[in-house]
Amino acid sequence: MLPLNGITVVALEQAVAAPFATRQLADLGARVVKVERLEGGDFARGYDATVLGQSSYFAWLNRGKESIQLDVKSDEGHRVLRALLDRADVFVQNLAPGAAERIGCGSDELIARHPRLICCSISGYGPDGPYARKKAYDLLVQCEAGLLSVTGTPDQPSKAGISVADIAAGMYGYSGVLAALYDRERTGRGSTFHVAMLDALGEWMTQPYYYHVYGGHPVHRTGARHASISPYGPYASADGQVFIGLQNDREWAVLCGRVLDRPELADDPRFRTNPDRLAHDAEVTRLIEDALAAMPADEVARVLDEVGIANARMRTPAEFAAHPQLAARDRWRDVDSPGGPVRTLLPPVTVPGREPAMGAIPAAGQHTAAILAELAGSLPRPESADLHFRAARPDDAAAYLALKQRLDQETSFMLIEPAERTDTVPDLATAIEHAAGSANSVIIVAEAAGQLLGYVEASGGSFRRNRGTAHMVIGVIAAASGQGVGSGLMRHLEDWAAANQIHRLELTVMAHNERARGLYERMGFAVEGRRQECLLVDGELVDELYMAKLIPGAADRRASQ
Repeated sequence: MLPLNGITVVALEQAVAAPFATRQLADLGARVVKVERLEGGDFARGYDATVLGQSSYFAWLNRGKESIQLDVKSDEGHRVLRALLDRADVFVQNLAPGAAERIGCGSDELIARHPRLICCSISGYGPDGPYARKKAYDLLVQCEAGLLSVTGTPDQPSKAGISVADIAAGMYGYSGVLAALYDRERTGRGSTFHVAMLDALGEWMTQPYYYHVYGGHPVHRTGARHASISPYGPYASADGQVFIGLQNDREWAVLCGRVLDRPELADDPRFRTNPDRLAHDAEVTRLIEDALAAMPADEVARVLDEVGIANARMRTPAEFAAHPQLAARDRWRDVDSPGGPVRTLLPPVTVPGREPAMGAIPAAGQHTAAILAELAGSLPRPESADLHFRAARPDDAAAYLALKQRLDQETSFMLIEPAERTDTVPDLATAIEHAAGSANSVIIVAEAAGQLLGYVEASGGSFRRNRGTAHMVIGVIAAASGQGVGSGLMRHLEDWAAANQIHRLELTVMAHNERARGLYERMGFAVEGRRQECLLVDGELVDELYMAKLIPGAADRRASQ
């Protein structure tokens, strides 16, 4: 069992920083649901097509994730995202500044709704300050953090060859999530935290900052040489370069006596300490390269290894992939992808007897249908109106069919709205049979109380055959006057619900005049006005309705009063 089995992460992510963080979580067993744009998905998918037709960035950063494509700005996409967050332990996002807040996914709002949720936000420059709204990409943050000023040659600054600012932010996001999960185990509470790329890379720039500001020494660009240690860098041999690194004066004495065959140099005032050697680095380089000029690079490496001096050969990415040390330690695995198996390294943290998850690289939207099916029944209803009030007139077959299709797609509700034109509308028994077997809730719309009773009584057999599926039946009486609505009807409906093992019964009576409102109030119902986007009642578009609701037991309680 992996450490994060049972943890669900929802990632509204793109590019490098957040995907790098969440991929580490996936490797540890977390379920990571990656939310991608409808058009093309994560834009890192388009950076190149070098890995069996897929982007090298995307293949690196997204194994083991489930991909769902949503328009999170739309009502439907937002409802799905909310349902995902209802089930999440961790939310990670690295959208453009202010974007998460605009779609209702700001950390403060989320933690108020989900007190156990852990929210990780990654940005370029942090949530406040003069740069808060400034766009940030890896190279630009390297510039702002001062990295380019210390990288490159004396004549030309250079960016790091990998996305070091993104990686730094992603690693702190990853470790922040782990710390927050541990804290939640002790406190029972979630938390929010923010990682800025500038802060993350700035942490890694602390040594050059100390050296420059406290030491009063500008940090020079020295190519592949170390700016503050000597000897440290590439040195020419008979057939190529060897990289040598020393850390202390003892190693300098070993190099002088056993490799350069010049033991007296260890006590030479020009070279005795590291600051001395750094001040005379050109002379140190000449002495080393003179001694190595007749030796092949492989021989130099062998001698340096024998005497305990750190060294390396510069390899290309392809040569790294064929590195004998990685092969000897069995560090490579294949992961599935839409283009075929991709060879990839094991995660750096190795625990004996535990294989990391390392799941497949997903195609864009590969898991959309499966996730939506999983969420069916838990999607929040639109805030603008209760779904069972979005009813066309019962005799409007075309509107019925359109509404039924929309409801089937959007919710777990099934609308049963009988009509006279049975050539275009499924008959009542068929509709109820389908609803009882496929929906969590059933809505029955009738024009009057007696008609409603007939409909619900006819459906009893279907619900009994599918017991446990229908959790709620909502009866809607679309009558202007409320005539026929009384305690006898309500008690009858309650008895029917009990006999058919319906877990919840709700009766809503719709009316749009004061006469009906007064009737409901005299009967002891709670009556309230609600704003609706659209509702046709007797062919008229109504904006405000008065509604009275009944739940099981209400009739008995009123009778006893």
